[in-house]
Amino acid sequence: MLVLTRKRGERIVICENIVLTIVSIHGKRVKLGVHAPGHVTIRRDDLRDLSGVIELTKNNNTAQELHERIQPPRTSGP
Repeated sequence: MLVLTRKRGERIVICENIVLTIVSIHGKRVKLGVHAPGHVTIRRDDLRDLSGVIELTKNNNTAQELHERIQPPRTSGP
């Protein structure tokens, strides 16, 4: 595993066509921006075990639509 240290605003380039940008750092949380071709599937590691992989592509999904797709089904309580 390659481990890199970057500051806010700095970038990492992968294979000439994928760019990771450090958008912000707040405590232990790092916000990354990813610029990649449309055919590249990008997903969070903690979501890859969900049935029906959620692909964040360049379509018109809203944040609410994506949220609804990853939430477990609600069950009626007693």
